[in-house]
Amino acid sequence: MGGIFSKPKAPRPDPSIAEAQKKQEARLEQQETAEKMKISSRARARRSGGLRLLMSSGVPQQQQQTGGPSTKLGGGV
Repeated sequence: MGGIFSKPKAPRPDPSIAEAQKKQEARLEQQETAEKMKISSRARARRSGGLRLLMSSGVPQQQQQTGGPSTKLGGGV
């Protein structure tokens, strides 16, 4: 009589499924951290890139571009 009123027990989950799920969760977590690092590095480059590019040695100075200091304001040299 006990079998009529009791619910059948669910079978145990397959251990390989649980292991695959743990691996997938670890992989997703690793991808999320890599994406966060990419975003933060882009933001860091955007913040500091402008000043660094202007101060680099490849950019000629103002005096080198015009040929010397200018004493007049406006047109004519």
